[in-house]
Amino acid sequence: MHRTQVKKHIERLRLSELQSVKKWFRPGMKVLEIGGGNGFQAEKIASWGCEVESFELPGHLPEYFPVKEYDGHRFPCPDHAFDIVFSSNVLEHIKPIVPTLQEITRLLKPQGIAIHILPTPAWRFWSIVSYYPYLLARLISNSLKSVQIRNSAAASPSPGNRASGSSILSCIAKLLIPRPHGEFPSSISELHYYRRVRWQREFEDAGFGILEIYENGIFYTDHVLLPFMGLGIRRSLAKLFGSSCNIFVLTVNK
Repeated sequence: MHRTQVKKHIERLRLSELQSVKKWFRPGMKVLEIGGGNGFQAEKIASWGCEVESFELPGHLPEYFPVKEYDGHRFPCPDHAFDIVFSSNVLEHIKPIVPTLQEITRLLKPQGIAIHILPTPAWRFWSIVSYYPYLLARLISNSLKSVQIRNSAAASPSPGNRASGSSILSCIAKLLIPRPHGEFPSSISELHYYRRVRWQREFEDAGFGILEIYENGIFYTDHVLLPFMGLGIRRSLAKLFGSSCNIFVLTVNK
């Protein structure tokens, strides 16, 4: 699939996810977004009448909204400045997580809330399953490219450049096992780490109270499976196969 099509597909899903949390945002609220990326979600939240500050690690290019850079540890913002701290599919990429959760408590107003959208074990499982059709498609595409290269330049590699049998087997093994999505040991272990109760315990240990936990009600996977599938069908599939994300709405315990 063309890169632009993939981008549009992901943005459609992110917009649908945002609609599932819109009820928590009111005009005039001050919102801090963690992991703003290209600013797509920040721009949408700002259109709801919120005052948004969005932050991302260095290296991302703002496209929709002026996302600011931070060092990944401390946000250059005063204490208790925000009504909402929001993140979408971000916390699983942060390790260790405790300092970031502590930073969120510093940033929130006394009556503020944190909203975090996080992948579910169902998303992880179906992303593992969909990895193999994705891998097959990539292998076919690369094979066709290799044939074209050989036809255009019949140059054989020297013996010194040939990979050993052990290195080839190692590459194959790495290729056959999907990489972890977040900061966890393996893709299989993420079936455990993405459980709702584990995240709930993580938040409670950091001093948060659970205001609400609910699913986004959308089915999708990591490998852009059936990108042109409509949202209605994805909602129906979520009832059968599980939603892709859980939404955690938190308060700071006093």
